[in-house]
Amino acid sequence: MFDRRLVANFDWALLLLLVSLSVIGIVFIYSATREDTLNTYYFSQVIWLCLALTAMLVVISIDYHFFGLIAPAAYGILVLMLLYLLFFGKEISGAKSWIDLGFFKIQPSELMKFVLILVLSRFYEKFGDRHITIGTFISGACILGVPMVLVLLQPDLGTALTYIPIFLGIILITGMRMKTLMVFALIFALIAPVIWIYVMEDYQKRRITTLFNPEADPLGAGYQIVQSKIAIGSGQVFGRGITMGTQSRLKFLPEHHTDFIVAVISEETGFFGSLMILLLYLLLCLRLFDTAETARDRLGMYMVTGVISILVFHILVNIGMVVGMMPVTGIPIPLLSYGGSSMISSFMAFGLALNVRMRRMVN
Repeated sequence: MFDRRLVANFDWALLLLLVSLSVIGIVFIYSATREDTLNTYYFSQVIWLCLALTAMLVVISIDYHFFGLIAPAAYGILVLMLLYLLFFGKEISGAKSWIDLGFFKIQPSELMKFVLILVLSRFYEKFGDRHITIGTFISGACILGVPMVLVLLQPDLGTALTYIPIFLGIILITGMRMKTLMVFALIFALIAPVIWIYVMEDYQKRRITTLFNPEADPLGAGYQIVQSKIAIGSGQVFGRGITMGTQSRLKFLPEHHTDFIVAVISEETGFFGSLMILLLYLLLCLRLFDTAETARDRLGMYMVTGVISILVFHILVNIGMVVGMMPVTGIPIPLLSYGGSSMISSFMAFGLALNVRMRRMVN
């Protein structure tokens, strides 16, 4: 029998925020790409939004405890898909990140974000109220590390970095002694030079060094940051007007419909429009915090914490990148940036949060 409390506890405000940000994204994707030949980006994004809403509906219709049960199997399947990409994946923009199914392409690394939330939440939920030990930290790090290494080998540094906040958010709310935290902070400080010398590619190093002085190479590594700052500055207080942005329309701003969509919004709506976008994201985060706080059990709380962690990371890194405070890493901003796999994985994650809130009063 259907439990009416599920509908009574549905977070309509959260859904409204999600749809509002997505529609705003579609408007500015159209504005950024309307001069492109055979422009279909905005239409494709509408289709992706419909598919994402359908995926979210599927997620919220199933008790989130079931997702906890199938998390290991889902994790294994996606790891196999990432392995498949390394050998048979089609290279697009220098990375083997996509599986081409003919009528559309799927990016397993994006879906892995959702699955990592599930599998890490289930792993740490079984420890109850015990503190995180070095052993449980390393075990969780291994769960994180396998897909992260596979994505780095594609190579896709930006997506690989987005896995880290899921892990950190969950272990911090689970409980970690300061001593344990300091030990691993020291280990990271020791291996950071090794990563810089032997792991990072030259172009990735240039992105970081250019961050401090993008004008030193305005036509090379610093080009995106310089053009993004010009777009933001030209918007001033109220912007040039929707579809009137010159940086995107004249193609000075690279990746204007994906990674730098916020720069387009800033140019066309100015400081006021950018502030409204930030306010919508703030309200979204507050709703998620309330959901985590009122979750009925640790599994639900950890799941929502994972969603919050990855959302905040994406927002901070993307906006920091756009304003020149973070290196260019190719991390999109959720809901606004163009991208089907990103849209679907985001709505599945938010659907998980809605799922937890709907069932907070169910016995």
